[in-house]
Amino acid sequence: MVELLASVPGFRGLPDSALEIVEGGSEHLMLSTGDVLFLQGEFDDAMYIVVSGSLEMVAMLGNGQRQLLARFGPSDWIGESVVLFHRPRKATVYASAPAEVMKLSLPRLATLFDKHPGVYNELVRVAARRLLSFHIASSPLMAGVDIETLRMLDGEANWIRLAGMETLFKQGDTPDYLYVVVCGRLEVVAVGGDGREEIVGYVGRGDLVGEMGLLTDEPRSRTVRATRDTQLVRLSKGQFELLLSQNPQCMRYIAKRLATIISHNATGRIPKARLSTIAIVTAQSDGVPSAFIERMIEAISGIAGPSLHLSSRRIDYELGPGSSSVTDEAGHTRLINWLAEYEDQFSYLLLECDPRLSPWTALCIRSADLILIVSSAKDDPSVRELESAIFERTVTNRAARKELVLLHSDGAKVPSGTAAWLSKRQVDAHHHIRIGHATDYQRLARFITDKAVGLVLSGGGARGHGHVGAIRALEHCGVPIDFVGGTSIGAAVAALWAINADVAALIRIGKDFSDTFRKHFLRDLTFPAVALNSARRFTRSLEDLFGGVRIEDLWIPYFCTSTDLSKADVVVHEEGLVSSSVRASSAIPGIWPPVVCNGHILVDGGVLSNLPVDVMRKRCRGSVIAVDVGSVMDLTVRPNPAASLSGWRLRWKQLNPFGNKTELPHIFNILSRAAQLGSIRAGDVSKGQADLYLQPPTSEIDLFDWKSAYKLVDVAYQHCIDEVEQWKLREAYGSYGST
Repeated sequence: MVELLASVPGFRGLPDSALEIVEGGSEHLMLSTGDVLFLQGEFDDAMYIVVSGSLEMVAMLGNGQRQLLARFGPSDWIGESVVLFHRPRKATVYASAPAEVMKLSLPRLATLFDKHPGVYNELVRVAARRLLSFHIASSPLMAGVDIETLRMLDGEANWIRLAGMETLFKQGDTPDYLYVVVCGRLEVVAVGGDGREEIVGYVGRGDLVGEMGLLTDEPRSRTVRATRDTQLVRLSKGQFELLLSQNPQCMRYIAKRLATIISHNATGRIPKARLSTIAIVTAQSDGVPSAFIERMIEAISGIAGPSLHLSSRRIDYELGPGSSSVTDEAGHTRLINWLAEYEDQFSYLLLECDPRLSPWTALCIRSADLILIVSSAKDDPSVRELESAIFERTVTNRAARKELVLLHSDGAKVPSGTAAWLSKRQVDAHHHIRIGHATDYQRLARFITDKAVGLVLSGGGARGHGHVGAIRALEHCGVPIDFVGGTSIGAAVAALWAINADVAALIRIGKDFSDTFRKHFLRDLTFPAVALNSARRFTRSLEDLFGGVRIEDLWIPYFCTSTDLSKADVVVHEEGLVSSSVRASSAIPGIWPPVVCNGHILVDGGVLSNLPVDVMRKRCRGSVIAVDVGSVMDLTVRPNPAASLSGWRLRWKQLNPFGNKTELPHIFNILSRAAQLGSIRAGDVSKGQADLYLQPPTSEIDLFDWKSAYKLVDVAYQHCIDEVEQWKLREAYGSYGST
């Protein structure tokens, strides 16, 4: 047997004494045709060498298909991945003919590795090559491809490793290769004639990259670059053409992909490869609370399937002391492939960084799709050394999203001081979490898993009470609200919900506000130099309602929109006082004075966009629900009045109990309606961008009928509840977690 071992790659050149160590601790197994050596999913600590005969490796893929991956003969290694990575078997191996195999125990191998590290390095190389073969064979493109074709592809395929922001190919390049993503994430970028870049999609684990260029033989239409450390398998143009010519089913798969891309382009939605690896960085001296990580794992697993928490402590426990701190190539390759194995098995990985800049922390950051910076809200908002390394690019991963998570006590009412944290950090988003509130963790988990629900509320004056009914219907149906936004009255209702997600409180506050508004509106009429109403009491009511609360401090992410008359553009308010932002969003031209901000004149957001679904779509990773309490048909009058009209005469007719009534819209209704006409005409675009469009029947209520408008709460609830239930069934929407 020593002679056989000497012919095994990796053992060649070893002295007989070393080979005798291996032989002495081995066990010989005799297999008949059909006997199973090990099963997919099993775990053991042995590696095998084929003495005689032949064996085959097969795997059940994610689509339920059985795929032949490899054949083994004398002197071949089998099962080395388990020894290196301590992971369950990725495939089943059985004897395709009578065979004899040598079973090598882990303790004997460990002794050999210590004395002859070259054997270990060769084992790592073989394992990496086998993983490449596995990922080629398990790609959806290869479904049904025979083993000989797979061997041909495997023989010429190459590993490609990219660091974050490293380019795979550029727009305009000549197409020469097809790529299969093994692990990691890439962004697809369109470069305009002026050099401006727009991200038009993402690709992730298991996806193909570059096949369209090979099919059309035209220059690359997009630039593709990594957003984190990414591993790919590269196949040449010749290999790709041979694959298609011999396997027509591969072309069907590509046709389906092309149809999906066309569909995304038609709706304007960016196809997203889901996030799968989240690095958790502490922004405080005592590390991330274990309770936070435990509850996040529970929340993510409940929504997206099994997820795993990994730390340097666990690495050292599973792979041996010091494994998380290795810097040599073999050890680093082993660790990367070990992580890739876990990434393939679990829906999400939560990588807990060390509180300092260690090799493990650097690997976590480079491997992350998302970096969560976690701290107690009561802590000092100053940027610590580890954060500085991330933001100053000491650790390279410029493309990963960076989001701030501030932890609060369970009894916290409304957060404060968030602006101080945000001013010192360039983050893409921030979240407020009460340490014991499961709903807060579930909301963050939905953002991470691209299952967040954004709610957009339109303008509509007194008809805004319909928004409350729609929210009540969503709550009744178990649909969470993770992000809120709106314009005009929708901005106010959304802000109230973001402060305190309570329907009963929303109904009560809405009725009180309506009563106050109705009583005091006419008292603020003024000389119409800028507007008919001074908005003095309206502004004071908003200040009383929202106090000094800032948008950054709201429990639920929020925005509202106004219209910049100076630039003829939509302004999105995502920071600053809630009261002043809502005031700007509600400044109907001609009725209330505009709000002046940094020299710009801001008026009602409904002038340009009464239903800002597009704004929400760019911010919310998940579904977008739009509630429209406006009306396409409004302000109709019969019979037709004269072309010229005296306001005094009209008023007299209204007061005279014996005269003929002339029913005309009030000036406030006319101004409000006129301000929204442009956005109403563009309303079909907003409808098309929403996953669920709700339009409660509100036309019977006047825009300024604050006395009767509260009835719309029940009307909208009854109208929306069936539509929401049908949408849930139609979309077969996955678990939101408990709400």
